[in-house]
Amino acid sequence: MNEGINNTNQVEFAMSKHLNPDVKPIMVCIDTHTDYKNPENQNQENIYHQFNGRDIRVARIDYHQRLQGLNEQHFLNAGEATYVISTIDEANKYSRDYFDCTGLVVTGIDKETGRNISFLTHQDPKKFLKKKKEEFVADLNRRLEEMRSRCVSGTIDAVIVGGNYDEDESEKKISFAKNYLDSISLLTDEVKKSLGFEPIIINGPKTTLNQDDVFCDNEHRRLYFLRPAVNNNTQSFNNSEINKEKKKWDEQITSKTKKDKKNERKLGQTEDGWESFYNT
Repeated sequence: MNEGINNTNQVEFAMSKHLNPDVKPIMVCIDTHTDYKNPENQNQENIYHQFNGRDIRVARIDYHQRLQGLNEQHFLNAGEATYVISTIDEANKYSRDYFDCTGLVVTGIDKETGRNISFLTHQDPKKFLKKKKEEFVADLNRRLEEMRSRCVSGTIDAVIVGGNYDEDESEKKISFAKNYLDSISLLTDEVKKSLGFEPIIINGPKTTLNQDDVFCDNEHRRLYFLRPAVNNNTQSFNNSEINKEKKKWDEQITSKTKKDKKNERKLGQTEDGWESFYNT
C-alpha cells in the first residue's frame, strides 16, 4: 500500500470475512480538498484532473444533472435532485457535492471477464428516506441483485461515504443527524439483505456545513474520499457500532462556539453548489 494520496489516512479493513482470502477489500484514501488543490506528486495530479472532469474515460455520477442526461446514461433515479445510481461496469467513477447526501460504492469481480466492475450512488436523504423511498429501495435492490448475479462469489465489497451530522441553523431546520443515522440504517439493511454482509462506513459524517467528493478507481478497488476535514477520531465501522461513534459526533457538535458556526457557514457559502443545496 505505497500508492495513494495520503498514506497516513488510508483505511484497510479487517472487517472482510465476506471476501475470499485472495480478494482485497475496497481501499480508501481519505484526504482534504486543500491537499488536492496543491498536489505534491503525479498520482495526485492525475486524480485531481479526473475529479474535475478532464478525463473522458471517467464516468461522472452527477446528482445535479438534468433528467434527460441521467436517463440517457441509464442511471437509475426518481427524477432530478433525488438520487442517482450508476450503471454497473468497468469505468472509473466520481461524484461531487455530497453535502448531506450519502453514497454507496459496491465492487466485485465479473464472472465472465475476471475484471472488477462497480457502481456508485449519490442520494439525498430529504428525498430517498421520504417521498422517494419506495423507488430508491427498488432501484438499489435492482443494482445489488445484478452485482450478486454477475460477480464471482466472495468478491463483492461495499462501503458507505458522505453524510452530515451538523445542526442546521437555516430556516428549513433540516435534521442532518437523524437523516444521517436513518440513511446508514437503510443502506446497511438493503446491502445485508441482498449480499449477506454489512457495508463499512468510512470516516463517519461531516460535522461542518460543507461537501465531500468521491472518486472510484474501479480497476484497483480503490476509493479516493475528499472532505473539508478528516475525522481523525473516527475510522471505519459498521452500523452495529454506530451508537459508540455517535457519542463522538454529539460531542463535536455541542463543543462548537457561535464563532465556529459562523466561520463554517461563511466557508460553505463560498463552495460551488451550496446555494443549490438549500434550493432543492
